[in-house]
Amino acid sequence: MGVASRSSTLFVLSPFGIESLPGEGVKALRTLPLLAERLQEVVSHTSVLTKVAADVSHIADGVEHVPHIDDAVTQIAVDTSTLPEVGRGITALAERIGGLEKQMAALSKSTGVLPSIDGRMATIEGAMPELVAVQQHLARLPETMQSLDAGIGGLSGLLTQLVASISNLDANVAALQESMEPVGRLADRLPRGSRR
Repeated sequence: MGVASRSSTLFVLSPFGIESLPGEGVKALRTLPLLAERLQEVVSHTSVLTKVAADVSHIADGVEHVPHIDDAVTQIAVDTSTLPEVGRGITALAERIGGLEKQMAALSKSTGVLPSIDGRMATIEGAMPELVAVQQHLARLPETMQSLDAGIGGLSGLLTQLVASISNLDANVAALQESMEPVGRLADRLPRGSRR
């Protein structure tokens, strides 16, 4: 008989140990699936960031040759600064050599300019290895520029996608904030000891 009276005083509890919830609590619990959906959208919209990072790394690899191009172009300017003077000297020499058979005597009188021309030719000869190196750097310039152009084009597309994703993310965060307000109000009503 003692067992029967004891069982009659037992309360039937819900699975969560709460007999009833206020209306706002139920509303807040119903928004949890929407909250999970919004969080999944945030994840899907930010997945493009990995691709952006890879493309930025690819662009950085293509751009690393650009400072060397500037050095090579500067070296070309230095190396070729004497070419107009050399050209004038060669033109003058060609004019003098043109009538060699008839002007052999005049040429022997004009040999005083040969040391100056020899010095200019030595300058050209000394500059040839550097000109070859510059030519090799310039040969790689179109590839580097194409790679850079492709990388910038890809980055532009990704930035467009990123702007759209950020816009969606902003909307989702606003919706998430709005949907969390009932949960916040419910949390404010709970006793302090039960918050964690």
